[in-house]
Parts: sequence; C-alpha cells; structure tokens
Amino acid sequence: AGLLAGVRLDRNEAGTIEDLLPLYFEPARQAAQAMTDTLTQAVAAAMVEAQAAGTSLVKAVRQAFADAGYTKSNSSAIEMGVARAIVAGHSGGMLTAFNMAGLKVLGVKYVAVRDDKTTVICKAYDGVQLPPDHGWLATHTPPNHFNCRSLLLPLFRQFEVTDDPPYDPPPMVGFGRAVISYAAA
Repeated sequence: AGLLAGVRLDRNEAGTIEDLLPLYFEPARQAAQAMTDTLTQAVAAAMVEAQAAGTSLVKAVRQAFADAGYTKSNSSAIEMGVARAIVAGHSGGMLTAFNMAGLKVLGVKYVAVRDDKTTVICKAYDGVQLPPDHGWLATHTPPNHFNCRSLLLPLFRQFEVTDDPPYDPPPMVGFGRAVISYAAA
C-alpha cells in the first residue's frame, strides 16, 4: 500500500503502512497519557489537601490547573501537549520501526525547514548531530516553538558529533522537552 509496500518489518513478513500505524500510535498515546496522569495526580492531591484543610475545592482545583500551566492566559498549553504527543508518535514510531527492522540508530540530526519562516531557534539548531542518548535532546527536541516544522532524523552511519550544541536561544517556554527516549532499545 503506497510508499511502504513491501517494506520488511522483520524477517518473516512484508510490512504495509497499516502495520506501522500501531508503532506511531503507542508513543503518542503514552505521551498524552503521561500529560493526563500528571494533571490528574495534581488535581487529586489538591482536592485531598483542600478537604483536609477545609478550604474551597474549586479554588484548589483551579490552582492545580494553574500550577500545571493550564490557565486562561496560557490557553495554548494543551495544544503544546498535543503537539509534543504528535512529535513523539512520529519519532517513537520511526525509531521503533527501525529497531524492529534490525537497523541500529547511531545518532540523530536536527533538521529545520530553511525558508523565510524559519525562526532563530531552529536556524541555530539546524544540523546538530548527536548520539541518541545525548542530554541536549532532553530539552531541545522539536517542537521548540509554536508552528515548529523541524524534526530529528535518524543517522545509521558514523557521523561527526556536534561538539558544542547551542543552548542559546532556548526553546520557547513549554517546548523542547523530549517525551520519549531517542536512545535505541
């Protein structure tokens, strides 16, 4: 079916795009679930504390949402979480598929779309090549700002490591956090 028809996922069966969908879905589901679990735990703890203290449950729940970054003034926080889940689904599914095919990912390369809309953030990060377990990836994984179009590409051959990846400019607040590990399983 399409571009991926005949791609072998393992030694026993030919793969199709339908075979790959669960690989992409699971990392995205895990990222969304982690976001939900964190918020649920914060709200539950706030409610227990408010009840024990005899204070307003409504105020406690509002404060728990505010502490997690979900406020009227930051209405894009959920959208950012969803964007991170989509990127995790793409990157996690891609890396899982490569691992299933027996391909060893030696590194990743940050690739930015270079045009008149490219931000200074992505221009600075474009071309960075690192091992998949490098600490920079924990805080500089796309998306790094609103409407980020950059991605990490896997590297399968020896490559030149970027000795000093740029930490400036930093990702926008709420962006850049890795929601999956890029290290090969």
